[in-house]
Amino acid sequence: MWFTFEINFLNFKCSKLLIQEHRDVTFVCVYVPPQDSPYYDDASDGIAILENCLTYLSIASSDCLLIHCGDFNSRTSDVTTNFEADIHDMLSIVFASSRKSQDSKVNDFGKMLLSLSLSFNLTILNGLIAGDERGKFTYISPQGNSVTDYFIVSTELITRCKSQKLCNSILSSHMPVELTMTSKTEMYSDYYARDQIPQSQIILNPDAAPMFLESLRHNLAVHNLSDYLRNTGSDIDGATACITSCIIEA
Repeated sequence: MWFTFEINFLNFKCSKLLIQEHRDVTFVCVYVPPQDSPYYDDASDGIAILENCLTYLSIASSDCLLIHCGDFNSRTSDVTTNFEADIHDMLSIVFASSRKSQDSKVNDFGKMLLSLSLSFNLTILNGLIAGDERGKFTYISPQGNSVTDYFIVSTELITRCKSQKLCNSILSSHMPVELTMTSKTEMYSDYYARDQIPQSQIILNPDAAPMFLESLRHNLAVHNLSDYLRNTGSDIDGATACITSCIIEA
């Protein structure tokens, strides 16, 4: 079952039978526009909209665990929440530096995301589990680096989270983040061990940059992308797929 709560959130439910868990798991795929985005009106912000989404899910599927992931545009540094605190006693709620992070900044959305995580008993995995022990930057650009892309899970699921991996990307400033979870049965482990899908990784050689650019210009010219994109009736998804293909071929 899947549905969209907001245009920037995609939710789907995974059966407990499939994941070998005692409760169903709802995945929430998230994009939160930046704080200063014109997307917002005066009365809304991305984290508040996400909170409304999670509140709706907690009512509609009260017995579900949560995994949400994506670009939250929230910087939380190495801060996490202490779930041993009494949520009804605000003085006992503390934030601790128990994660690692290459990002030392906490912005307003980050503070709100941490508070939201505490309210829904969620834990940020970045900088906490194997594969991302340092809390690597997930957004890398000439304007600066940050950690804004997260996997955030119900605390009950932490023991099922085996590793988190950041992959290199030449197509976006956001690095793909992969989460590996363990199964409770050997059957699933044996199945995936036998049927691993081979993956290839493209590594850009800086010395070959002029050759890459020349090949890319040639590929774009062959596909007449400039004329294609000037057409207001163009298929954006098709153009994106074509550009991606040109980059990979180059």
